Amino acid sequence: MRRSRSAAAIAASVGLSESDVVRAFKGSFGVTPSRDVLRERVARARRLLADRRLSVSEVAVLSGFPDGRMGRRFRCMIGRSPTALVRRA
Repeated sequence: MRRSRSAAAIAASVGLSESDVVRAFKGSFGVTPSRDVLRERVARARRLLADRRLSVSEVAVLSGFPDGRMGRRFRCMIGRSPTALVRRA
């Protein structure tokens, strides 16, 4: 079972406010908890796309983007769309 890494979940587990958790996390790791999760999801999507056995839609779901927002997030972080990455590989 995966543990939630949202700032709210972390805050509840350690007895701090959500803003205190975000500030401490960013101070330690240089990014907010939500940005860290997004970065991990995009990295997973990139690995799965490189395999080329799955469709972009399947990769989106497996990477935690079931709402259809993977393309925008991916493009923002990687500089090109998931489809463009698959075509280039």
